[in-house]
Amino acid sequence: EHIPVSLRSLKISDCSGGQKQKVLMLTRLQTQGSVLILDEPFNHVDDSTILELIEFFIELISAETLKAIIVVSHIDIPEKFKQHFKVYQL
Repeated sequence: EHIPVSLRSLKISDCSGGQKQKVLMLTRLQTQGSVLILDEPFNHVDDSTILELIEFFIELISAETLKAIIVVSHIDIPEKFKQHFKVYQL
């Protein structure tokens, strides 16, 4: 339901790294509820993909598809993410 039409017809092997992230997250949301737990979501993706993912999270929160995002990361959380979400660092 939430997977963009542009991604529905692609084989997972044909998707970019960011597209794979989106599909996997949406699939998990459809089966697991409204909290998304992400382990190192910004590792091994380029800066433009990081920004795409953050915009994607903002859309999910705005549409009330998603209630919370828990991110585990050893790298700095991007500033744009911090601007839109409450960030607690341990």
